[in-house]
Amino acid sequence: MISGLSKKHQQSTQQDDDMGIDVHELARQTFQSKEFIEGVSSLIKQTITSLQQRVKLLEDRIEKLESDHNPLATYDRRLNLRIHGILEVQGENVEPLVIDTCSNIGVNITSNDISVCHRLIHNGRNNNQKQLRNQAPREIIVRFIHYKTKSNIMMNKKSLDKSLSINEDSIPHNYKLFKYAKLKLERASKKRQLNSDAIDKLMTCVIEFDTFISVALNFKDDIVDLFVSNTYAEYNALNELKASDTVASFVKTIINKPIEFVIHKGWLWNSAEVKRKTFNRNELTEIIKAEINRIRLDSLNATYNCSIRDKRVLSKDRINKIQKCLINYQDNDAKFTKLIFQLMNIANSTNEID
Repeated sequence: MISGLSKKHQQSTQQDDDMGIDVHELARQTFQSKEFIEGVSSLIKQTITSLQQRVKLLEDRIEKLESDHNPLATYDRRLNLRIHGILEVQGENVEPLVIDTCSNIGVNITSNDISVCHRLIHNGRNNNQKQLRNQAPREIIVRFIHYKTKSNIMMNKKSLDKSLSINEDSIPHNYKLFKYAKLKLERASKKRQLNSDAIDKLMTCVIEFDTFISVALNFKDDIVDLFVSNTYAEYNALNELKASDTVASFVKTIINKPIEFVIHKGWLWNSAEVKRKTFNRNELTEIIKAEINRIRLDSLNATYNCSIRDKRVLSKDRINKIQKCLINYQDNDAKFTKLIFQLMNIANSTNEID
């Protein structure tokens, strides 16, 4: 039979050859044709789209089932608590440990109040006593008979030793949400603390620099000479400061007034020299005053921007300091005064003004 098929194939091939048809070439051209590729691609895309829609539908169903199951699972754990930090000993009985822990926070319970309690099982955990010393103690999960017992413990848990903690027995999904919210809160708290420290520094610039101008520029030792002398002594270091630095901006403004950088050309090489030069003392005094006032204005503007985002930065102490700035009101300080009044308006909305 096989030989018969082989003969037929040979006859068919012979007929194709006689007709001048190259079947292999025809097949290759067909499979590589644009129409064939686009047709196959279209079928594949349709199939993939259908599967993606089905996967999305199944995912939505799973999410809904989990969401519907959440209240039931949470309700089922309403009598449970997890205790963290109790030292673990091989062959221990955890029930007395739970009773003693509750007693330490002023909640007296007995074995009759506990349905079941045990350490949580961790995969790969070594229960050898020597190994237990080097491992963090596992949580103890407790299920009480009555919800009132559990509620009483939760109300008194603030009295716990710092090494211990008692928490709700949340389902994994809710526990992840709790950890996420806690992390966000901690970050926000740290950020708020950093902002508070920054505001205090800004307030120092606003308040203290006002006194600095009047005191420094009328000091018995000429403050202008001190500026010039120190700038001359540290010329190279100051000249390398980046422009974004507040000190750099201040120094760049005055450094070229009393000091010049001279290049002496020689036959073989050039030499550089930092020299003092004659300067207008009144002009330099006004520049110093203007730069200090600019720093004050920038600091006050930054404080204003922070208060727009969060009114809580305007504490009573800070508001009192800002109010004192109005005592030194000057007509030529319009921008500064305008910001002061804007801050006072915000402070007024917080009811922090006496």
